[in-house]
Amino acid sequence: MVTCKIKDDFDLLVDGAKTGDGNSLDRLVGIVESKLRSHFLRMTLDIDLTADLVQETMLRMIRSIGRLENTRRFWPWLFRIASNLLKDHYRKSRNRSVTRFSAMAEHNLENVLKDESSKPEKPVLRGELCAMLNTAIASLKEKPRTILAMRCFENMSYAQISTEFGCSEVAVRTTFSRAKKSIKRHLHGQGLQRL
Repeated sequence: MVTCKIKDDFDLLVDGAKTGDGNSLDRLVGIVESKLRSHFLRMTLDIDLTADLVQETMLRMIRSIGRLENTRRFWPWLFRIASNLLKDHYRKSRNRSVTRFSAMAEHNLENVLKDESSKPEKPVLRGELCAMLNTAIASLKEKPRTILAMRCFENMSYAQISTEFGCSEVAVRTTFSRAKKSIKRHLHGQGLQRL
């Protein structure tokens, strides 16, 4: 029941922004900015590029929010804008496959491997696991890496991801499964057998 209330409030906020209500738009921008920042940072691993892409995405959102027909489709619509901007960036810079997850700071994956144990060797092991996982993720192509980030870090459903990519849920599930298997194979090659 609470979830519906929150969703309804968000829908009202989007509707207000669509009609030009400045207060609603300001609140919406505040909510959108943090989600976009984490999304782009996971994809680019570049703080400056992330800031530019977030700003451009929000500008496009503000310009075209009045044309959004279905308020409940706001997030897929926004992430489609974000994905298109990222694709344009890679196309223009011609380094589409150069994004390196190995450049990711260790703390970005720390939550994935969090352990409350107080043993002194745990931070060292966690650091090594983060490095191995970064390398494994870096070996993925852009689309599987994006789907993996959306599913694991953004907690997006398969339906939301399929809407963004304009493909079936089955295709998204298959790509996600293959990405996980690829990471598992890579980690097995590094000596981690229990995954």
